[in-house]
Amino acid sequence: MKIERNTKSPDLFEWMKQNLPSSLSAGKNGEGYGYGYYIYAGSAPVFFRGNPIAEIHNSTIVLFHTNYFSDMEDLGRKYEQETGYEVTLRYWQAPKDTPLCAS
Repeated sequence: MKIERNTKSPDLFEWMKQNLPSSLSAGKNGEGYGYGYYIYAGSAPVFFRGNPIAEIHNSTIVLFHTNYFSDMEDLGRKYEQETGYEVTLRYWQAPKDTPLCAS
């Protein structure tokens, strides 16, 4: 029997860098006192934040452009299947997208 105790989940950003579709890229940019980890459509900018489609935190993907929802959802599910750790996909819903109440 093999017993393995993990104390820290695999790094989501590093995992995503290796598993992104060819149309997306990952970049790490200095921001304030720390670093921001971002996903971009196309190539990542070298010096500036540019226009990222998502930001990666410890176990959270913050989506800025909802037209990439399915790409980020697929990556999150694949990460969960391979590592066994849960990922949160967070995005902003537009007021026009609120569900209609039954009258």
